[in-house]
Amino acid sequence: MSTRIAFSLLMLLRTAAWDFQLKDARGVPHSRDEWQHKRAVVMFFVSTECPISNRYAPTINRMAHEYAVKDVAFYLVQSDPDLTSQAAEQHAREFAISIPVLMDPTQLLAAKMDVSVTPTAVVLNSSGEIKYRGRVDDRNVDLGKYRDTPKREDLKIALDEMLSGKTVSESETKVIGCYLPPPKKGVQE
Repeated sequence: MSTRIAFSLLMLLRTAAWDFQLKDARGVPHSRDEWQHKRAVVMFFVSTECPISNRYAPTINRMAHEYAVKDVAFYLVQSDPDLTSQAAEQHAREFAISIPVLMDPTQLLAAKMDVSVTPTAVVLNSSGEIKYRGRVDDRNVDLGKYRDTPKREDLKIALDEMLSGKTVSESETKVIGCYLPPPKKGVQE
């Protein structure tokens, strides 16, 4: 394959991964126009039925507040094809989530970000490149094995490195959590 074709494919993939529009649980559309001028975007893929995801609600809220002043946008992403907007909104209220909750019932965004387990955090730069994908921290040692205090805050480290202009030292970590349900067959966006 020629260098020119490879570059064109790379640019197409980058654009395709970044170029989407999803509605939030309130019906408000969100697209790259909204966040392409941010220094970073964090997508938290969660599930209402996953206790591991739910355990991270306070951390998500704290980080969204802490990094808002650093020009970082935060979104919760619900990729369960059976979850209604009303149930997602109720879940956000129950856990005091104040960031937009994107509805991804066809798992378009989950597929583009290569996410299959919740909770997964994905950090993108303003060009739409994935700089980090993985766990929030290492509190979940294994299924059923949990520590109260993390030894490594992977997401925070990745964000801080990226915002300071450094290369993210660990760009992907293993997520321990709940698998996304399979998408419904024949459902179009």
